[in-house]
Amino acid sequence: MFEFLQEYASYKLLPFGVSVVIVTFMYMMDMFLPAHTMHFNQGCLHSKLAWILLAIAVVFFVWSCLLLQSTYPSVPLLINISLIPLSAVVVRHLSAPTEASESQTARVIEEGSVEAKMRLLKRIAGSEEDGKNFYRGAFAAFMIVFVASGGLWAIWAASLTDGIDALMKGLNSS
Repeated sequence: MFEFLQEYASYKLLPFGVSVVIVTFMYMMDMFLPAHTMHFNQGCLHSKLAWILLAIAVVFFVWSCLLLQSTYPSVPLLINISLIPLSAVVVRHLSAPTEASESQTARVIEEGSVEAKMRLLKRIAGSEEDGKNFYRGAFAAFMIVFVASGGLWAIWAASLTDGIDALMKGLNSS
């Protein structure tokens, strides 16, 4: 993989330019909701297309950063370190429970059966379970990134010109 990055390092501006063009297009098309029109129920990126375009721009930006590894050898490490909190946020977002709206809650309290009221009570009291799920998710995210980092390190160590044996011989001689 590192040979690939070194071979195509001269194309580092192409993916960066694509990411800049995508983000500029998103800005010009007002896909970032302006602050003066933002409501509490809307997020900053309010359409699926905006999220997809932003993800594509991020992928192109990371690609351009990886192509810089011949000039800045620590870039893959910095990207990997950045993935740890990002993966925790993604796992948290995917595992977060849905909350009932106030109108749903009021309707269940006024018109619901005892069974529906018990489900609502369990959902409200389930915040402790939600906290436990968050820590499980954060641990899972850290472990996934740890395994991926270890695998990438093993690939890198195996791709050394002298191989693992020379690395081990150097470690044993000191």
